[in-house]
Amino acid sequence: MKQFRWLVALATTVTAAQFASGAEPTPALSRYTRPYPIVGVPTGASEAHKALAQQVAVLIGHPPIVEQRTNPVCCIWIEINGFTPNPGKAGYVIVNDAGGSIIAASDLEQLRAAVQRFKKSIRSQDGKPEIPIGLLTNYPVVPAD
Repeated sequence: MKQFRWLVALATTVTAAQFASGAEPTPALSRYTRPYPIVGVPTGASEAHKALAQQVAVLIGHPPIVEQRTNPVCCIWIEINGFTPNPGKAGYVIVNDAGGSIIAASDLEQLRAAVQRFKKSIRSQDGKPEIPIGLLTNYPVVPAD
């Protein structure tokens, strides 16, 4: 779980819980930002993985994608991480912020679902794409105390 510690802090915000639950955000919580203009995948990603990343790059108006050995941080990083607890279920986590995004999925099927969710979350402002700041996931989110 070390790889997801940074999510714990993010998941405690109201914005994260709103977006994770799929609830319509209230005007006070509707914070959007321009997506970072680079889409990256790990070196050696499958053709299907790269095709999904390419869809994201086209949506934000910044193809082509880049392959990197590690996440360069300032980008929309799209990865399949193999995290499938047993017992448990596969899923995805999307974290968006002004300095970049991460789309992490357990497997290719979950990556497809994550890319669809990312697509649905994009809005257009003055003809330019914007993404919601916060957490989107199909995992349950534990509300903050």
